[in-house]
Amino acid sequence: MLNYLDILDRAHRGPYISEENWDLEKIAMTAKRLVKKHKLEWDRNCLVTDDPALSEAIWNAGYELAVEVGAYSRTTELIIQISQEEIGNLSGVSRQRANQALQVLEKQGLLRVEYGGITVLDPEGLGKFGS
Repeated sequence: MLNYLDILDRAHRGPYISEENWDLEKIAMTAKRLVKKHKLEWDRNCLVTDDPALSEAIWNAGYELAVEVGAYSRTTELIIQISQEEIGNLSGVSRQRANQALQVLEKQGLLRVEYGGITVLDPEGLGKFGS
């Protein structure tokens, strides 16, 4: 099972990529291809869809994106690669529960949640959190 120390280790040994190239080459280009592949179209005035087929297609595209690109460490400028099995295990937590946990960590000043990612502000403090 993937743990915090595994992620920290991978953040220091993954492949290098600049943040600009991560955003443009990895995220934007992969997302564009997956939107087309999964035929994702929706009403921009409706923030939350009630179409189960569209919800499933969005989930599948997001899962594929995570498997293909992994995550990015802004501190080390390295890609954190995550396997399909690890993503499956990680996604066992509901989105709502994950957001609640992130809010607690953000209020503690340990990380910052922002568009497109999470910035770890205090790696040592995050490692000690809950101990």
